[in-house]
Amino acid sequence: MTSYRSRAIILTGAKLAPGEYQVRESAITVLDKPVPGLGDQHCILNIDLKSESSMSIRDAFIRSYDIIDEFLDRIALVAYCPAVLVKFISTSPSRVSVGEEFDMATEELLIRNTPINVSPTDFTIFDAHKTDSAPIQACRLIRKALSFASIEERFLYLYQVFERISEDETTEKIREECPNCGDVKEKGKATSRYMKKLLNDFGIEHGKSRDLSELRGKLAHGAGLRNQAFLKELAEAIGKIEAASVSVAVNRCNATLQNTQGVVIGRPMTLRRCVKKSDGSFKILSTHWEAAITIAKVTRCASTGQNTQIDFGQPMNEPIIDIAWPD
Repeated sequence: MTSYRSRAIILTGAKLAPGEYQVRESAITVLDKPVPGLGDQHCILNIDLKSESSMSIRDAFIRSYDIIDEFLDRIALVAYCPAVLVKFISTSPSRVSVGEEFDMATEELLIRNTPINVSPTDFTIFDAHKTDSAPIQACRLIRKALSFASIEERFLYLYQVFERISEDETTEKIREECPNCGDVKEKGKATSRYMKKLLNDFGIEHGKSRDLSELRGKLAHGAGLRNQAFLKELAEAIGKIEAASVSVAVNRCNATLQNTQGVVIGRPMTLRRCVKKSDGSFKILSTHWEAAITIAKVTRCASTGQNTQIDFGQPMNEPIIDIAWPD
């Protein structure tokens, strides 16, 4: 059974004491070495994963992110300070012998698109809406989803677009009848019912909207196993709701979309087959890049019909730092 180890760089305002920090089934050690080119609030983590017989390098790679996230959560609460993952370095076997072949996983992604032309006249329509209006707040949520978020947060921000607009536009009330006296009371807006209709209007049928709602609950409340199947499901769901969210926001703002295509990439992984040489150095035998990928195509709004060209994949000649390699 292979024992896996991951390494990562974090940034935190806490001064972490030497020692082994237990997080679920894994042990995290803060390495006593400076981070090249970064300040003294950066730390290198060594994450020793408790391996099950069925755990693959891919499973260990994905599981490491969950362990790091929970470690950062605990730092942020106990020290009441920021705690951020700066760079995930690698997942590999903890130790390898000379002549032994092994797999090492890293996260690498190159993504770029041809520039999208935007002019002052594209913005004039937005001032017709108040700053706190649902269409303008939808723009804010979409910007956050596309610019800052992890793949999980990206989905939640996009889902909030429909929640915010549904809350604003719903007029129907939930009515509850007393079984004893027959008195009918109105309890609140029937937002969920309206949201299903709104999703359907923008290309997501009722069955799929129920799946999105279940996924939202799973992400918001932390349930569910993060594995390759989950990341693929999430990337596909984002592709659907992203196109729909952009469509409904453009529609409600009365704007014109200048680009009708985007890409959703799940957690990318570069898998290298390597061997340890007799002098202690390592040789890369083969390289394979993989990720869950979905193309989001926006159709149900006013647009110029243009598509940006999007290139993505593994960066060429990405250097591997020394601490990425196993012992």
